[in-house]
Amino acid sequence: MSAQPDASVLQHTIEVLECLFALSRHVALHGEDHDDTRLSAQALERALSLARPPFALQLLPEAVLRDGIPLPLELEVYRRSQQLVGALARWGMSELAFEAVLPRAALVKLASAVLEATHSGRTARVPELAGVRFRALKRPGLPGQNCGEAARDVYIGQELERALALAQHLCAERQSWPWQTGKTVVFRLERCVLAGIAATARQIEIARPPWPPARRMLALSLFGVAALARVQASQFVQRTTAHALLALGAFGLLEREGAPLREAARLALGSLLPRAPEDVAVDPHRLRVCALLAAAAQDEAAAAALPLQPLLAAAYELERRRCPPQVDFNLSRADLQAWLVGALGREVHAGWGRALLDALGPFPAGSHVLADGRLGVVIGAAPDGDALRPRVLVGGQMAVPAQPVTLYSPLGMTPWAK
Repeated sequence: MSAQPDASVLQHTIEVLECLFALSRHVALHGEDHDDTRLSAQALERALSLARPPFALQLLPEAVLRDGIPLPLELEVYRRSQQLVGALARWGMSELAFEAVLPRAALVKLASAVLEATHSGRTARVPELAGVRFRALKRPGLPGQNCGEAARDVYIGQELERALALAQHLCAERQSWPWQTGKTVVFRLERCVLAGIAATARQIEIARPPWPPARRMLALSLFGVAALARVQASQFVQRTTAHALLALGAFGLLEREGAPLREAARLALGSLLPRAPEDVAVDPHRLRVCALLAAAAQDEAAAAALPLQPLLAAAYELERRRCPPQVDFNLSRADLQAWLVGALGREVHAGWGRALLDALGPFPAGSHVLADGRLGVVIGAAPDGDALRPRVLVGGQMAVPAQPVTLYSPLGMTPWAK
């Protein structure tokens, strides 16, 4: 096995998967001798060279790994990789090792073999190619372990890491809002939520301190999207709300105590609105986001005309409370839930406040709890749906408590880093 590769090598390894899929497609459409097929083989040869063989790919239904290291695959790339996973399964294999850079003719033969295995019966034969090695992997079952869930967590973690980097760029841009960057953050957060709201909340909440503005922006958007998903709002509404909350966080949560909602909305509008009439583009998404922010910049009367405004107000105030001024600790998600219960109908809209409460349940992922007398961290809902006995991580082991858990607030464990 080779040493642990750097990020660029992992990215080129992902390109190998994409190029192999493209080559198989060109073989299917044009045959092995077509010009497009030769160009595709050339692209695969270059990607394989940059990926620095020798290395082995472990191709599993849940994830693809290079020498045991999970590859951060985008959703579409993951779906395309399943063709290769299925081909190896027909051969009774689950590992493909490249011992050297293969010549283009051999790469075409490999792509043809993958194509044949994908569309043939169980009689598909393992191809014999110099520089390529196939191997079957033993996967012993471990009680209480779920490979699919682990792969999902890896995927969510990679998406959140990329979204966080982009959110930091949004915080730094004060003059003109980079719309495409904002949309990309929203799409990455949307993918995480589709993979699992509880898993996404868990990774945001239990990540190592501090809580910089970019991280608070992601948590703020997650609150809004989770509440809208709870009431089965359309995808357009969820995306618009998530983008508006990102903008509110970028301008309102730069300081620890956070700016009031109306001030944050006015600052955001100054950046999101076009500078001159010729800058105006016909983009319904921009119009919807600006309309939400304009409503947030008004008083409570705006709620009658735009019912989403109270949701923005509730989600923003909830995240603003995370970092109390003049103290050196932050509130946990469970602490925020407790505040929200007391604020229903007074400081936040009762209906949207309950939607925020219900979105993550009474014991949100990442909450510290006492489970059967021991301190643990909530991982997610229990398999049987019992809200009072969620799955918890106790002493490095995941378990479902025998008795209902109780909240434990470890205030002072998460100091704010200036």
